[in-house]
Amino acid sequence: ASGSADSAHPAPPIVGAVGVAAADNPDANHPADADDPLIRDELNDEGRDHGLGRIRFSLTYDWTSRQLSVKICEARGLPAMDFPLGTSDPYCKVSILPDKANRVQTKVRPRKLNPTWNEVFLFENFPGERLLDRTLLIQVLDYDRFSRDDPIGDAQFPLVFLHTVDGARRSLTLWRNLQPNRKTRGFVGELLLALSYNPHSNQLNLVLMRAKDLKAMDLSRTSDPYCVAKLVHSKTRRVCQRRRSTVVRRSLSPQWNESFTFGVPADKVHEYHLELVVKDKDFLGSETIGRIRLGTRSCPSETAHWTEVLSKPRQQVARWHTLKH
Repeated sequence: ASGSADSAHPAPPIVGAVGVAAADNPDANHPADADDPLIRDELNDEGRDHGLGRIRFSLTYDWTSRQLSVKICEARGLPAMDFPLGTSDPYCKVSILPDKANRVQTKVRPRKLNPTWNEVFLFENFPGERLLDRTLLIQVLDYDRFSRDDPIGDAQFPLVFLHTVDGARRSLTLWRNLQPNRKTRGFVGELLLALSYNPHSNQLNLVLMRAKDLKAMDLSRTSDPYCVAKLVHSKTRRVCQRRRSTVVRRSLSPQWNESFTFGVPADKVHEYHLELVVKDKDFLGSETIGRIRLGTRSCPSETAHWTEVLSKPRQQVARWHTLKH
């Protein structure tokens, strides 16, 4: 059921899931004015790559039926949240901001890092004027049977790009990089570092630059962070070399600008990976804030950084990475 179109206070949109067969081909429709620079830039901007994976979704708005259709298609390159198994059990929550009601979710895809859903949700009784100030929010989470589900990342898209002056039906299909949600317990901070490799001297050089938005580990709502960098043999998992930065007192956005060198033979460099662990120094020991792993079997952004470094000998390559807890 839906409210009257002439009502001064229209009823909230009604949402329901429909079968895959009812969905449009996600690649069949494109906006009539895709050449508009504003729309083109928004469509092409997938957002910053935080190494949390990408999601593809489709949107359609029909002015005649006042119906918004959201199709969650697939995700690629999700991080492994179940560390012993090296996999995840992802699902999506879909909502329209700033509305609180009518949150829906997809099915869980067990043990998948590249899940496919192809599930469609219909928001009915959705006046076209709402497109001007509403935002689609897709939250990807890892299902945990025995504890609270872990957030993987979010994607947002302003619905104003579905709005048309002439009331024409518009469909969009988009890829978006998942972004960390700083309000969830899954986000613990980001780390900026630069790497270079010299195959002639067999030296891997790491410049630990800085971190930001680190999780507060102390009761004083701050941390005393430092970083441990380890060169690890990927097959045996043996830590071959270890370096440690200085401790920065009472900071959630520390700056180090410290350089470390690791000896790695050029003919064996692909057998190793670099693990960086950011820790909080305490009187009784240290507690891990988050970590990243740079190598050929890491998440997409970390693997891309490592691969670029090895393909550009002696050239320093700097990138931000999202810490994983």
